[in-house]
Amino acid sequence: MKRLSFALLVFFAAFGLLGQLETARAAITWTGNLDPADPTTWTSSRYGYVGKTADGSLTVDEGDELQSLRGFIGFNSDVRGQMTVSGARSTWTITHHLHVGELGNGTLTICDGGSVTSVTNETGVYPLSTGEVTVSGHDSIWNNSCGIIVGHAGKATLTITDGGTVLSGWGDIAFGAGSTGATTVSGAGSTWANSQNLVIGYSGSGTLAITNGGLVSVGRTLAIDDKGGDDSFINMTNGGALALAGDADDSLADFLNLIDGSNAIRYWDDVLGNWADIMGATPGTDYTLAHIDDSGSELYGYTLLTVWAIPEPGTILMLLVGAAMLLVRRGR
Repeated sequence: MKRLSFALLVFFAAFGLLGQLETARAAITWTGNLDPADPTTWTSSRYGYVGKTADGSLTVDEGDELQSLRGFIGFNSDVRGQMTVSGARSTWTITHHLHVGELGNGTLTICDGGSVTSVTNETGVYPLSTGEVTVSGHDSIWNNSCGIIVGHAGKATLTITDGGTVLSGWGDIAFGAGSTGATTVSGAGSTWANSQNLVIGYSGSGTLAITNGGLVSVGRTLAIDDKGGDDSFINMTNGGALALAGDADDSLADFLNLIDGSNAIRYWDDVLGNWADIMGATPGTDYTLAHIDDSGSELYGYTLLTVWAIPEPGTILMLLVGAAMLLVRRGR
């Protein structure tokens, strides 16, 4: 009888330990202001706020799942909201819209195989707001079935790096008057795929940087600096690739004819030590053009512009020093 009791005690102790290990493995953790206050109660029929009336942060990690009807990160002015979705099978599914930086400051990080799904997303929604989204690492995905606005009326950045993927129907960088938007796609496997249109600088000031093997594809129309102002560009270097739907590999002029607006694509010109108009680049050396006619490719029917121009080591060092100084200034 004593042996049986001891065996039962060991069994229940082990069962309890497994339960604790499971809780540690799959975690939704948070601090500060959330609404509803306990995100484990969020459902696909409830709004979810991270940083609504005061600063707040929320992390979905280790394969856990979060749901909400709509999502808001950094809702009120002067409020900071931080959201992280990290790890394989860690997900946040939003039935409708996601706003990163509504009136305040919002940050969304998707990394290490995490995924976020929404219908549409806006970052830097109202004036004086800021929105920052980073998608980093292979199998990290941000899927927007409708579209993305990087800078609606405020300031916003989207960074896709180290093999991260962003999928969207359409994309807008710097949509509203007075807005600023900057998107960087960098690293082998890093991809932003737009099945429809992509507009850079509709009314604001927008930039798209495609570098180090990153890829941006546009299924319909690409427009740059749509309403003028000469303040919106695509900067490409070091194996960055831009794919546009259509057959335009006969010449760079044919490729640029697929673009609406200013056609302001730039490459790094070491002679000038600055960005320069792509029309001044050397074909076969600074860039290549290729029409994808492989029916098995996801880019079948697209023309791919790949820019190979690479800054000299001294120039790279100067750029890194400049970036470090900018970060120091921002931190003060």
